Amino acid sequence: EAVSPCLDLLEASPLNFARQAVYLNADVLPGPGKRGEPATVDGEAFMRACKGRKGDPVLSLGWSTNVARVYNSGGYYTGEDCDAMAGLVERHGLKGGGGGGA
Repeated sequence: EAVSPCLDLLEASPLNFARQAVYLNADVLPGPGKRGEPATVDGEAFMRACKGRKGDPVLSLGWSTNVARVYNSGGYYTGEDCDAMAGLVERHGLKGGGGGGA
């Protein structure tokens, strides 16, 4: 719920988006130690809120994790984790190339 209002404030700021990179970071999927729980930020809603924003911000997407559970259970990122992130990115038509951007 906070993402869109924050992005609106950012766009209204005096930043020169042509000269200042803006990174938007969120843990959008559950990962090791948190599988079966909701992600910190709803990935679909985050992607919709960020798409088409002024300045072509760089998205920094991650998984929410619980380090204690990972350490105690030997949890690691899986192929399914990667497939879920790739699916999210593809559903929202993000550019590839590691440079980010919505």
